[in-house]
Amino acid sequence: MSTLSIERSYASDILLDEIVITATKRDQTIEEINSSIQVYDSEELEKSRIDSVKDLDRLDSSLQIRSRGNKAYSNISIRGLSSSDFYNPSVSIYVDGSPQDQAVFSQELLNLDHVEILKGPQGTLYGRNAQGGVINIITRKPDDEFRLESKLSIDGKEQYGQALVSGPLFEDKLFGEFSIKKSHESGELTATDISDNKVDDNQTKYFRGKLRYAEKDNPFEAELSLTHEDYKSHEEFYVNASDEKNREVTIVAQGGTKPELERKTTSASLDLSYNWDKIELQSITSFQDRGLERNIFGSELPETQTSYSEEIRIAFEPSDNLNGVAGIYAQRTNFERKPVSASGTNIGKHQIDSYAVFGEGTYSLTDKLDLTAGARFSYDLAEVNFEQTSPTNFNFNSEKSFTNISPKLAIGYDLLNNVRVYGLYSQGYKPGGFNKAVSSINDSIAYNSEISDNFEVGAKTSFFNNNLELNTAAYFIKTDDKQIYVGTQPFRVLKNVGTAESKGIELSARAYLGDNLTLLGSAHIGKSTFEDYNDPTATSDYSGNRVPYAPDQTYNLSADYLLPISSIPGELSIQAGGRYIGKTYFDEANTITQSGYMLFDASATWDVTENVSLKVFGENLTDKNYRVSAFDFGPGGTKSQLGEGRFLGLSLTSRF
Repeated sequence: MSTLSIERSYASDILLDEIVITATKRDQTIEEINSSIQVYDSEELEKSRIDSVKDLDRLDSSLQIRSRGNKAYSNISIRGLSSSDFYNPSVSIYVDGSPQDQAVFSQELLNLDHVEILKGPQGTLYGRNAQGGVINIITRKPDDEFRLESKLSIDGKEQYGQALVSGPLFEDKLFGEFSIKKSHESGELTATDISDNKVDDNQTKYFRGKLRYAEKDNPFEAELSLTHEDYKSHEEFYVNASDEKNREVTIVAQGGTKPELERKTTSASLDLSYNWDKIELQSITSFQDRGLERNIFGSELPETQTSYSEEIRIAFEPSDNLNGVAGIYAQRTNFERKPVSASGTNIGKHQIDSYAVFGEGTYSLTDKLDLTAGARFSYDLAEVNFEQTSPTNFNFNSEKSFTNISPKLAIGYDLLNNVRVYGLYSQGYKPGGFNKAVSSINDSIAYNSEISDNFEVGAKTSFFNNNLELNTAAYFIKTDDKQIYVGTQPFRVLKNVGTAESKGIELSARAYLGDNLTLLGSAHIGKSTFEDYNDPTATSDYSGNRVPYAPDQTYNLSADYLLPISSIPGELSIQAGGRYIGKTYFDEANTITQSGYMLFDASATWDVTENVSLKVFGENLTDKNYRVSAFDFGPGGTKSQLGEGRFLGLSLTSRF
């Protein structure tokens, strides 16, 4: 009941897919779900060159993924709902049912089956809280088919190689997989005060192993997965406004040495399920251990985090007009941060325990009308122990608990055969806690939970024998006790500043034009503002200002055209895409911005045989210079991080 299935049908000689997704934890097609969700299969992800999580916003315009220093500090926002706190994000990421540490949100992607993007609160469906949305990543399961795959890619910035072997260990019973990926990005910034040409390089080593037991005709299934990633980076350079055009930095401005970061992450999960005729019971046990060594501006900022989680859920379908899911969830996270500088060493230890009971059900009142109702109860306990060894200015121990009940109610109606409309109310919850980067005694006081009320109406349609799929949605989100960093560097603290609102409309479309041309597009027009902003540490009043990292307009359009050429073996296709990102604010005062800009990508793929393909590609073809993050560095002025410039490349993929 929780696997992806594809039912094949033909329309105008085009092979179309009806996908039963995993997102709702029970068998439902996209059209049956009373909320906004986008699904991208492995073919679409491959053609769009989605190699890591950070690339996914090429496909969905209401999704923004931006690095704020390096890949360990990525901010993800959906519909303008973002978090300035790296450690307590608004959006959750799952890989094969396991929640991910926020420091690996930009992780490598390998052997994908599909990706689901769910918008709005998902607390009634997912064990770990998800206030703004969920990115649900599903990799392919090893099975009786033997697969051997490899890929090499070389471009002006990055070079990587990956390999995978998967298949049966005992036929119809036990299967295994081993995959590996190694990449190196040479960087784009030039340091003017040393001889190195490109200084912001990084490299990644990634390993994954899977063992799956799925005996034929046996309702019990088990899968054990183990992943390790080693990421080393010098990316955390910040560029002065006057040097952005030339992409230049100085080592002196970074404290005299190149910034360094090394992150090692080990993840393990055990997925057990038992499937009766109308009921599926599933248990997912997850472990994730992450160590991060960071050196920037002359200070060492090491931190570690270990998370254990257990989710037990039951999906049920007792009759044709009723189905649902219910579950319990528990997670313990231990976090330690030990910054070292000339003034001494600080040790901050945090323990967060989270528990939840959640569920929802859908009841068909008639053949055309259905109702979905659900709720989530959450309990979170945050504890902090801080000690400053030198100079001894302050030490403290604090703890605080948070509880919340989040409801959900939705209604859907099949207006016509291929036209479905729906309305949805749901509540999102982001628990309170303590600032992980302790800087003053003010951090001994907990900030409160952030609560959002979400209203959405939408329509899901298909026309011309399913050759045109068109989905629209309008939403309004009101967030109380918005969590924002306030104060000046280096003494910024996380506090509740008041109320924010986000409203907008979004559109997504797939069009199959003839036998050879496919178009994929999306648009998002919205506005996210602070309606009532009260900085408790100063007299600043930013009421009416825009929420950072939430552009008003974003548009994505891509095309895939299969060339009707018979003079060469195999198939030759061309892919082209463009993205527009509207004006973006980077601070609550709205003084640091990036004006709207366009990015263009293109590629050509030659599928030489069924097993071998060659791709040439180019990204940011106009070499647009743009900021992805920026902040006020006081007397040092505005410091920015820049998006990737133009690069061209070549990749070779083989599958056997």
